Amino acid sequence: MWKKISNPQWADKDHTAVNCMVKFEHIEQAVPFTATASDTEAYGRDIYAACLRGEAGEIAEYAQPSISPEKARELKNRRDQRLA
Repeated sequence: MWKKISNPQWADKDHTAVNCMVKFEHIEQAVPFTATASDTEAYGRDIYAACLRGEAGEIAEYAQPSISPEKARELKNRRDQRLA
């Protein structure tokens, strides 16, 4: 189902999820993907395990977002209002 994983980075400080780019067989370009050990889909769990095995290279350390979650929600709400 997936062909290649690149750019793995921990999605959280507790190292429970990995953000990465995944090239799936049915999609022309790689897409952003967040993988976890408890993903509801088998391919998500497989991608997470592949990252842990180092198949996509070393997993980069978690990087704190440059804006707070509250500010991100505010910006998202403003965007959603404009799109409505």
